[in-house]
Amino acid sequence: MKLQKEFALLQHKLLAIDEELKNAPSGRLVKKDDRYYHAAHGIEAGITSNYDFIARLARKKYLLTLKKMLENSMKISSLKSSTVISCAPNGLINKLSPTFRNMPRNYFFHPTVVPWQKSEYKQNAYRPEEKKYESNQGILVRSKSELIIANLLEEYQIPYRYDAEMIIKGKKMYPDFVIKKPFTGETVIWEHFGALHLEGYEKRMNEKMQTYIAQGLTPFETLIYTFEFDLTKTRLETLIEEIIMSY
Repeated sequence: MKLQKEFALLQHKLLAIDEELKNAPSGRLVKKDDRYYHAAHGIEAGITSNYDFIARLARKKYLLTLKKMLENSMKISSLKSSTVISCAPNGLINKLSPTFRNMPRNYFFHPTVVPWQKSEYKQNAYRPEEKKYESNQGILVRSKSELIIANLLEEYQIPYRYDAEMIIKGKKMYPDFVIKKPFTGETVIWEHFGALHLEGYEKRMNEKMQTYIAQGLTPFETLIYTFEFDLTKTRLETLIEEIIMSY
């Protein structure tokens, strides 16, 4: 059963890669000294200043490499954990040639995440004066604990929205963090429960979690939740690397 689930997951990922590759530019990226060129149809054109196009070609190389690794995994009759781990984005990028592996990591991000991060969104208007802790990128949050999470997300260049309005099962909700997984564009919700000592807080927490799960969110896949004891750098980095920065 576990093997079947792994195969189904790989097939789903391969279909998503093929769909995205339909919109990828033709040709490939070539680097000569400090300059970049687009090689296609026997012609090389300089694109050193065209960062967006360089990023699209870098993303294409990443997807083609990932596709090959996933297809190799499909051929293995018994999947081992090391096979799956080898497809982790950072590990995969480090296997590329120096032309690619020395690029900024955000060159390999899914094309939807940067526009999503730049677009406006509705924030919770409840007690705005409580948002008094400013992240490194100028996002105001309500608590020092949320500030730790926000700064770490920013350190990893992870697109997120804080206290953003979402309609879930016809109900307005305001998750602490709505996140886009950089390499897939998938949405992850992160709730930090830091006030369990307050009366009625645990009841509201359970109601919120039940709503998320009823909507189809899966804990520690598309839904992260943390408590005060989770706020160590090691624990938070593990959550980010294994859930958010995964493919």
